[in-house]
Amino acid sequence: MSRSAVLVFGFAAGPAGFGCGNQCRTPSCPTAHVDLHALADSTVTWMLQDGSPETSTGFVPDPPSGNDCSFTFLKGAVAPAASVPNADADVIFPGSATVSCAGGGSGGFEFVVTPPGDMREWSTGTFTLVVPDADTKEVVGTASGCQVGYLIGLTMTVTVEEAVGGTAPYPKLVTDDFLRTFRLDFDTSTVMPKDYLGHACDFPLTGKGSLHLTQTAADYVGDPGYHCPCS
Repeated sequence: MSRSAVLVFGFAAGPAGFGCGNQCRTPSCPTAHVDLHALADSTVTWMLQDGSPETSTGFVPDPPSGNDCSFTFLKGAVAPAASVPNADADVIFPGSATVSCAGGGSGGFEFVVTPPGDMREWSTGTFTLVVPDADTKEVVGTASGCQVGYLIGLTMTVTVEEAVGGTAPYPKLVTDDFLRTFRLDFDTSTVMPKDYLGHACDFPLTGKGSLHLTQTAADYVGDPGYHCPCS
């Protein structure tokens, strides 16, 4: 299973959407769209330069205000192997989670996290992820400071608390009893943010996240007529 993730820490970020592009064998791509939800005991703690740490617990609807944070998930997708050339297994497009915080007196900021791998394969237990090299097309910055910084090399901890059920044939893709509940923990102060050139950023904010996340069978919704812009 893939054990990599991308975490971007910035004042602005734009996650990419899913599209089959020219990878389709036919104009229609049977696809399942995948959702992910945050639980109320998730926490985010941040500190601006030499200020005092501030903590937000739980999430409010977007946009947040005051010291609150919001959680939104740009849905991922699963494309069955039969729809993708040379694939011998389902292809995972993980989507992205954005934690937006108003930041109180610190000013607004965001964490953008790409979930790791195929959660349908997870079992209970703990493992670590290391944020890999950045895709330079998804970050904007300068040599001395940046609005969006990639936290390359950051170690994140995933603790899978509940793992029931597993994969199933399309269109369901998961068993009726499917459940994954896990906690994702990270601390941005352990690495130096970098811009798209690989230069260290003069970034004024550090943060810790403990995101309590869950996914059920209802979060996998088949779309057999999903249209692909294939020629």
